[in-house]
Amino acid sequence: MDAGRTITPLLTVTAGIRRAQFWLFLGYCTWLSLTPAPQRVLVDNFSDKTLHAVGYLLLMLSCDLAHRSGRSMPLKLLLLLGYSALIELIQHLLPHREFSTGDLLANLTGLLCAVLLIRMTHPYLSRINHRFFSS
Repeated sequence: MDAGRTITPLLTVTAGIRRAQFWLFLGYCTWLSLTPAPQRVLVDNFSDKTLHAVGYLLLMLSCDLAHRSGRSMPLKLLLLLGYSALIELIQHLLPHREFSTGDLLANLTGLLCAVLLIRMTHPYLSRINHRFFSS
């Protein structure tokens, strides 16, 4: 049996799972952002801005994993930053939420930290990917 034929369906399935995890995570982030603010216990234990930065760091890592890892980074950054701004604008219109420039800056910080992390690890991860998934 040809090794290329065996690996191709596996890569197709894993690509689908990678994309699904990103879109599910993005949906979850949207839900969290537009529902009434979380219980004070969560926010009191962790800085709100830290939660924003970590959330957007994970969102960028998830996006990169799902869509052309290591490529199109400026586009991914702009799209997720635009998403962040759109969420803040929508929050301004909701009675139980408010617009926050600080949240936008925390989100940008998380996105930039993720880009730096991806840039630092991409050469290493590319070698592992090539070793295990090339024919």
